Amino acid sequence: MKLKFELNELDLLKFNQFHHWYSPNKKLLRLKNRLIFSIPLLLMPFILTNYDHNETINNSLLLNNLFIGGILGCIGWFIAKPYTIYTIKKSLIKFINQGKNQDLIGERTMIFNENEIEMLTTNTNSKISISIIEKIEFDNDYHYIYINLLTAYIIPKRVLKNEIEILEFEKILNNYKIACI
Repeated sequence: MKLKFELNELDLLKFNQFHHWYSPNKKLLRLKNRLIFSIPLLLMPFILTNYDHNETINNSLLLNNLFIGGILGCIGWFIAKPYTIYTIKKSLIKFINQGKNQDLIGERTMIFNENEIEMLTTNTNSKISISIIEKIEFDNDYHYIYINLLTAYIIPKRVLKNEIEILEFEKILNNYKIACI
């Protein structure tokens, strides 16, 4: 099967987001990012409250601070994901614009054979054996064929024009998955 398509910055961004949010290797990093946002916001009401050392802390003030801190902590937990997406996008655009990384986006042709995948771009020609495929993942818009932990072939689902192509491509991917096991 032969697919000809164009990858753009949005495709790379979607892959990096997918990899960051669904990779088991990034689980600890995701937790750290969320805690970095949440904990300071959770503690903020306690830090900003001016306690008089001669007074005892009453329960209502403590409960107020816990309630407000809890709400702020939850907001921080949910702000972490959009902020992470923003930083991924910023670093990806910087990476593409630096050096000779323009081959990551643009026209490409992928040829899927029984034992190998061949990718042709304007500057490169590469072949990989299906035996080195680490895993095959997908989401609503893309198929990802991982060559190693960080590198994957990105195939947008928009390039499959009809039901016959979709079925043929899924059959090829299933054969590759079986070969990976």
